Amino acid sequence: MFGHQYEKVLEDIQQFDIEQNDFMVNNKSVSNLNIEEKKRINCIAKWRHHAFEWIVGDEAWDEIEINT
Repeated sequence: MFGHQYEKVLEDIQQFDIEQNDFMVNNKSVSNLNIEEKKRINCIAKWRHHAFEWIVGDEAWDEIEINT
């Protein structure tokens, strides 16, 4: 999926399991997370995306749209 040129990069990323081709969260593959863990990861990702858009944009915190 990422191409051969990225295999070395992925090996160096501790949060990626090259054997499973999956990202790791607390030493568990994302595909093995339970529903509550997945909801928590989704919430964290949402607010990190919101914060990133706020940092790089000109909108106020309450006006940020994260539909990208």
